[in-house]
Amino acid sequence: MVIGNGGTQHFRKLREKTGYTGELYTDPERKAYKLLDFDSGITKVIGLKSLTDATKLLFSGTLPGSLQGDAMQLGGAVTINTKGLILYHFKEKIAGDHPPLSQLLDTVH
Repeated sequence: MVIGNGGTQHFRKLREKTGYTGELYTDPERKAYKLLDFDSGITKVIGLKSLTDATKLLFSGTLPGSLQGDAMQLGGAVTINTKGLILYHFKEKIAGDHPPLSQLLDTVH
């Protein structure tokens, strides 16, 4: 499942671009983000790492897509079992952070 904070009108384009076929939800009030203590703010989004990453992407020919939702909202990755217990919780500290894939996958096997 993926939760974003943009509008449902963006779902089709996201599926086309990523090939994702799972459940999509939107949370424009960002209640889930607040509950999971995900950060937001300009100082978290714009910094040396994000500018370096953006420059690398541009030089590789990758262009950014259209803005969907709150550009200042950081995300993360969470796995929750069927009893509602959080098994894994990763918060982006700055834009572009990603969880260690092996840790994330270990919680869903």
